[in-house]
Parts: sequence; structure tokens; C-alpha cells
Amino acid sequence: MLISTMATEILMRYVSLPRTSLTVSAVCLGVGSHGVISTEPEAFSVFDRFLELGGNFFETARVYSDWVPGERGRSERILGDWIAARKNRDRLVLATKGGHRLIGIPDASPQPRLSAVELRTDLMASAAALRTETIDLYYLHRDDDTIPVGEIVDTLEQFVAEGRIRAYGCSNWSPERIELAMQYAAAHHRTGFVANQMEWHLAVRHAGPMPDPTMRSHTDEAARVMLKHQITAIPETTQADGFFSMLMAGGAAREAALNTRFSTPHNMALFDDLTAIAAKHDVPLEALVLGFFALYPGTVIPQVDPHTLDHLNATLRAITTPLSAACLRDLSQAVAR
Repeated sequence: MLISTMATEILMRYVSLPRTSLTVSAVCLGVGSHGVISTEPEAFSVFDRFLELGGNFFETARVYSDWVPGERGRSERILGDWIAARKNRDRLVLATKGGHRLIGIPDASPQPRLSAVELRTDLMASAAALRTETIDLYYLHRDDDTIPVGEIVDTLEQFVAEGRIRAYGCSNWSPERIELAMQYAAAHHRTGFVANQMEWHLAVRHAGPMPDPTMRSHTDEAARVMLKHQITAIPETTQADGFFSMLMAGGAAREAALNTRFSTPHNMALFDDLTAIAAKHDVPLEALVLGFFALYPGTVIPQVDPHTLDHLNATLRAITTPLSAACLRDLSQAVAR
């Protein structure tokens, strides 16, 4: 199914999430920074526009914006306020994450919170903030390998049985632990993880180390496990924090890009390739950055996090720009070099 918006020439596509009953827009809107970088009225405007353009997939997390003093759970609360104001819950597919260590609390344990009690606490708080009885896709924000995967899967399946969540996924889990969880799920006739969220973008393979060692980026082994079990990739940081666009912009933006962990010799050479491909095929560079996911053989739903209407429109135009077979072939060759 397609929705066309002639004024903006944006064409939204929909994807059936494998092994679920969920149908989602082929782009997920991350709302973690709304109300922090943007104001709440600006956040509402972005949410409204995304929905108007056919987007129905929204993602947040219990701890998002807890690093900002004054309010806990701000991201979920803002999204919940918008849902209540617009009375549009039935039009949305909501994803959130739980189980992260507590943020912004002095002397809090650095351990993820994946016990049955802790996950239930997070889930109930998320549902209350989002003004919903059921969360469509519930992620584990981190892993704790001291807890057997069977206990974690059983907890999530209990939430499904209670009608509190429809499906569940993982974020920042190792491929080895995902494989163990899926083996346990299969042996006990459970669904298991249907989605995996990680850092993944054109620059990730040759980027510098991540500032948070508990976060994971996409790897070939993760791809193998996801393809084997039909786990959908819903990557974050899909635009490499604007690295390639900032290089293209030049000036102060380029200087800022050169000071990020993505500024490596390989990624600088890749940028040169991308600019040549964009010129050759007359497509925006950002369309190549986001079109990169079309090279993956499994299901990928890129998550984007625009803070303004202009950024949202530009991002959706880029991600819905059709790329020819010849363009994708050139892009694939550039990535492989």
C-alpha cells in the first residue's frame, strides 16, 4: 500500500513485520530527543506531519531524556500527550524500550534491569505515559548475560499473554545471545524476538569506538542471525548523525563532521564515492545514505529522528527517492571497497 502526497512528492510504503500481525510504515520515527532538542509544540508538529505523510511507526524508550534534569520519562510522556490530544492511538504502531539501567540517579546500579519485576515496572510506567493499554513492539534496551535467556523470554511471553505487548524485540544484544534466545523460543514454541535495534549506517563499519560500551553496532554475524530467524532490523543512527551531509555542506558543518568518530580515512574515501554516485545518477546524497539499507537481503525499517519539519520533509524525501538498479549497483561497489 502506498500513500502519495503530491505537495511534497513523498510516497510512503508499508511493510508487514515478519512473524507478527503488525503493518508499519517503511520508516520509523524516533522521538527520543523531542522535547529536549525541540520544544513540545515543535515535537507535536513533527508528529502530526509524519502521520499526515503516512508514517504510523513511532519509537521511544522509558529512559529517553532522563539525562535532562527536571522530569523522568519525558519522551514517552510527550508522545503520550500527543496521542491523547489527537485521539489517534488506533492509527499508530507504538514501540518503546525497557530494561535499561537507571539514568540521572546518583549511585544507581550500572546493571541493566531485566528481572521480571524490573521489566514489569518499566512496562507499566511506559504504558501509563503513552496512554495505552497495549504496546505494539516492546524492546529490551540492553542485555544482562548473567540472566538466562529463557527467564527473559518467559517474562516477555507473559506480557504477550496478558495483552500488555503484541510483540517484542531486542536492542544492543550480541548475536550469540540473540541466537540463544531464539533457540529457547523455538524449543518452547515461543515467538521470540521479531526485531533488533542497533547502530547501523554507511559509516559504521569503519567508525571509531562507541562512547557507550554497552551499545552495539551492526555486524555480519548479527545479519546472519537475523536472516536465519526472520528478525527485522530497525536500525538507529541511520544517517550517521548527519556525517555525510555535514561534509557535503562544508564550512563549520564540515569541520564538525571531521571531529566525530566517523571521520576515518575509509569513510572520507566513501564520501568521495557517494558524491560521485550522487552526481552520476542525479540523486541527493542523503538518498544514498538511506538507500544503503536496500542492499540488505532481509527486512530493514530505518529509524530517523528529525527535530524540525524541514528536516523531516527532507529526510522522508530522501528515503523515498527511487534508486535505479544501476545506482544501487554503484552504491554496493562503493560500500564493498
